[in-house]
Amino acid sequence: MFYHIYGPLDSHEKINRTLRDGLNPLNISDWSGMGSGFMYNDLMNAIKEGDTDQWMEFSESIRLFNSNLGAPDYIKISLPKEKVYVFNLEIASDIFAYIEEEGLGEKGVFTSELPNLDVLIRDYWNSKIRLDLYELQKPYPNPEFVSFQNITRNDIEVYINFKKLKS
Repeated sequence: MFYHIYGPLDSHEKINRTLRDGLNPLNISDWSGMGSGFMYNDLMNAIKEGDTDQWMEFSESIRLFNSNLGAPDYIKISLPKEKVYVFNLEIASDIFAYIEEEGLGEKGVFTSELPNLDVLIRDYWNSKIRLDLYELQKPYPNPEFVSFQNITRNDIEVYINFKKLKS
């Protein structure tokens, strides 16, 4: 079971559209969002060029969690394990440090001890593993769960203020 969490800035209208249409990139949460590979999508696309998994498009991905983290508004999702991919969240956090620096307009504040951004994005991409295989090895302790497919309304339960909405 997975969860896609809606934050306080997400409208209940968006959540209701999810109940009607399923979960897709047009109605994902502003809080949960997409997989971290979207942070530098152009670099990611260059790195995955020629890879057998090149079809994975982070601009159309959906970030998932293995609990609702206590949030009142969320989607509960039933997906087969082979439809969920796992990436190393620690690498994603390091990539995010580069975004933070761009916002500050200063280089090296958070990244002076980190590998080059290209290396981090390549390492993030190479950390990719299907969930069913990840569970056999658990190669890293902090996983990021990502789906690269739209999730039909039949595969979700929608909760607002901890109450399940009727489908």
